[in-house]
Amino acid sequence: MQRIGASTMDSKLKYQLRHCANCSKPESCNPDGERFKLCGRCKTARYCDARCQKKDWPKHKRRCDISQAAMADEPDTPGQPATVVLLQGCYSLLNDWLSKYRPLLCLSLLHAQGLWDRPPSEHPLSMAPQVFYVQLSSVPGISQKTKARAAFRVDNAAVVPMSELRVAATDTTHRLYDQDVQTMVDDFDKHLADRVASGMALHPNYRMTMVVHSVHFHNGIRAMQYHKNWYFEDDSRTDYSPQWRPPAGDWLGFLKETVAAGRGWDRADIHL
Repeated sequence: MQRIGASTMDSKLKYQLRHCANCSKPESCNPDGERFKLCGRCKTARYCDARCQKKDWPKHKRRCDISQAAMADEPDTPGQPATVVLLQGCYSLLNDWLSKYRPLLCLSLLHAQGLWDRPPSEHPLSMAPQVFYVQLSSVPGISQKTKARAAFRVDNAAVVPMSELRVAATDTTHRLYDQDVQTMVDDFDKHLADRVASGMALHPNYRMTMVVHSVHFHNGIRAMQYHKNWYFEDDSRTDYSPQWRPPAGDWLGFLKETVAAGRGWDRADIHL
């Protein structure tokens, strides 16, 4: 069997994981390999066309403003070393980090939901919407020389009912409260509505989990909190139980240790 070069595989996977921030269309589906356009202000959000960028603006505006403020403040920081990662660098680092660990994150969320431990029942019950909430922090001493695959560590990860995230969006005393949470909730509702409109979510075995990354990013000079979300969608009849599993069944420990090693993760025998 011919082996694909690591750089070729990484490049292909990177474009498969880049999605339009509004409609979620993968960049890899673009005709003639045309790249998505970046937001002209923050240079982080990608869009397949101007119409999607306009539709996404109400949701994107706050993040764009935060990134713009960081870009305006940081270049003139007295004594700032040339190797410091600017705050807006968190966005591209996280996207590249995801290209290295997304298969592992999908495996982890299925373990967290208990779907990897046993075959699905003959008539699987519909599951209330869930969120796989992953808390990340940038590694100490992060610099421009730090590889994306080694830029973050996992502090914790757990399944949270979507109903709890809705509470956290407005309850300032909730442990998960952040100004970004309402944006996540709105995006979930929009994504689900799009899937209903397309007919996908009307299938009785359709299942969707939102993955939320809550990132504490500190570049050695200043810090910010950032949230990113994406979706794992599958058929509830899929039997994951015969596949490889982490040692001792400790998915969270394995996730933390693997990410801390900073080498990325993928397995050809894992089918998601």
